[in-house]
Amino acid sequence: MKQTLTIFTLFLSLLAFRTAEAQGSYLNYRDESYIYYYAPRKDTTMAALGVVFVKECNNYYVNGKSRSRERCTSLSYDTLGQKVKEARYKGEREVWSATYEYYEPGLLKSTVYRNNGTFVGSRHYRFDSVQRITEILSINKKGKVDYMNRYVYEGKNLTEKYFYTKDTVRYKYYTQNWYEGDSGAMLRAVRKDVKGKVLYVWDYGCNTHGEIKKAELKKESRICTSDTRLPNGHRLQQFDEITKEGALRYISETDSADRMVQWTKYSGKAGDKLAQQINFSYSDQGRETLTQVYDIKTGKLLAQYEYRYNNDNQILSSLSKRYNKKQKLTSSWETQNTYDGRLLSRTAGTSLLKPGRESITVYSYTRVKP
Repeated sequence: MKQTLTIFTLFLSLLAFRTAEAQGSYLNYRDESYIYYYAPRKDTTMAALGVVFVKECNNYYVNGKSRSRERCTSLSYDTLGQKVKEARYKGEREVWSATYEYYEPGLLKSTVYRNNGTFVGSRHYRFDSVQRITEILSINKKGKVDYMNRYVYEGKNLTEKYFYTKDTVRYKYYTQNWYEGDSGAMLRAVRKDVKGKVLYVWDYGCNTHGEIKKAELKKESRICTSDTRLPNGHRLQQFDEITKEGALRYISETDSADRMVQWTKYSGKAGDKLAQQINFSYSDQGRETLTQVYDIKTGKLLAQYEYRYNNDNQILSSLSKRYNKKQKLTSSWETQNTYDGRLLSRTAGTSLLKPGRESITVYSYTRVKP
């Protein structure tokens, strides 16, 4: 279980870095695409194929006999490919759902959540004239305010963020950001409570050597970022953060086609202790064929994922392997995918270590009538 959590945490960390929004840190808010984190993305494939409803049902088998209740989820789209509803089922009964309403294409207005058909909460969004998020309001199951975030901009920069609880009049705390002119490069961020007491400080000033400064306060983060090109044309991005508790360093290397080649995490007091590493390999056609995860302390292989593709560049099969610290294989699954044109219709996973164990997922689609 600990090993599984380690791998899962590793991929969450990778995802956070690749989206340039690490937990607990303020990075570069100049990139306005971050506001769409709150809105479901368009699915251009579904829109092109006229798909308005997808249902996915999974079951686990041992020697051909079902050993779990079938689990189903569904996604509903409008004709533009925007997600308008998602749901989970027990048998044929819908037990959870989220519905989405838009002001206009690509601009989310609200999300409403229900358990067994009963309202359990909602979130409502407001944007400015250039579609930047200005307000997020969360309502609880009793119809009362749970929290509210309010965003203030100056030019192209996000300068203030206010956090409210229970009411929308008196904020609990706010964060103020400073930038290097209109470049979008963050210099400093300070979080204060309603009385003006400093709760936390993020300092983005690097020293003259381009290295991270020492954190002076207990509730303070010193942050330094760099972005360079290597002689082989690869891009190397580095993010350093140091607090009183220790330091973190994330380094990502992408090739000339902007594909991730290697991702590395360092920790420890000085941020120089190798913690996690993932390597990526690609085919001549540019598709990811191999992903390798290395052990935190020993540098030995911890997990490996291999992919094969059909002539349409769809994943035909994949093979996953996990190892313990003694390099003993602890899990191995092979997955075969079946397609109906451009749509995935069935996924069958088979355990190579424990024959007879299968996980089968079936997909069904509803299209717009011509």
